[in-house]
Amino acid sequence: MDLTAPSPGAAALKLNARQLGSSNHPHVVIAHGLFGSASNWQTIARNLENHFCLWLVDLRNHGDSPHSEEMTYSAMAEDLARFIDSHCEGQASLVGHSMGGKAAMTTALNYPERVQSLMVMDSAPISHRSPFNAYIQAMMNIDLRQLESRSQADAALSEVVTEAGVRGFLLQNLRTVDKAWRWRINLPVLARCLSDLSAFPTLSGRFSGPVNFLRGGDSDYVPEDVAERFSHLFTNATLQTIDNAGHWLHAQQPAQVTEAIRSFLTAT
Repeated sequence: MDLTAPSPGAAALKLNARQLGSSNHPHVVIAHGLFGSASNWQTIARNLENHFCLWLVDLRNHGDSPHSEEMTYSAMAEDLARFIDSHCEGQASLVGHSMGGKAAMTTALNYPERVQSLMVMDSAPISHRSPFNAYIQAMMNIDLRQLESRSQADAALSEVVTEAGVRGFLLQNLRTVDKAWRWRINLPVLARCLSDLSAFPTLSGRFSGPVNFLRGGDSDYVPEDVAERFSHLFTNATLQTIDNAGHWLHAQQPAQVTEAIRSFLTAT
């Protein structure tokens, strides 16, 4: 590790993570999207663990990682940089989806010495119009004190979230603790910070390592000229499209996404 590289501040959080694969293999940190957690990536990681040491992290305010009133991409990048220092001998490749992709890009720009290569999945360093505020409000509107079952929560969410698969994804965050229902994600902070999470910070850094923007062919999150448009930030970027996939491309086309990750990381 380059000891002259900036170090994450004291406010960086210690992230919860799951490790798959031998530590003798190249280290890869995978960052999930909004409402997600490390568990969302276990199936793909199991198909990669013979080639890489995979770290599936819970980003702050998600999964089993600590909650914080600060929810910015700079803060998430500090968390990831601290994690790489602690678990990956100072350098790793990053794979990030959606919000996790923006956190990974920010890490590469703010701490380029920590990042060997970067795969950004259906995300770009631009602002998106987020459809997720309604989801957050619907979850917050559920009275957990009166909740009797997960199916009751599913019925309540169905008034706003019409797709059963999306409701199931959101309800992965609903757990019982001491016989009481609790959300694992920090909904009030996510609601307050959603506009910032839908944008991308203005950063002065530059990352010259290999970057692959992997987008869903049916998604509009990533422009076709993303590699050229942001060459001032990422000087060695390419774009790859997964056909018949939308924003959650890793869930819709897991075999294609797994092969894309393996091929890119092996080459870098």
